[in-house]
Amino acid sequence: MKGRIVIDNANCRGKLVIKGTGVLVSSVIADLALGLSKDCILSKYPEISPEDIHAILAFAGEINQLGTFPIGNL
Repeated sequence: MKGRIVIDNANCRGKLVIKGTGVLVSSVIADLALGLSKDCILSKYPEISPEDIHAILAFAGEINQLGTFPIGNL
């Protein structure tokens, strides 16, 4: 899964994207949080693959393992 998520300084103001696309990682995470299925997300962003969605979920899991975060504003 390494190498699928990159920082795009040129087109997306330094945000995380799926490599080779303009699809923001945050957009896919938001869609998953809304309950959209993987198939729906793949239809919405045809330039990404099921492996890209898996990489995003793995990345989110890794970020969660880095430490604790305040959730007072949720």
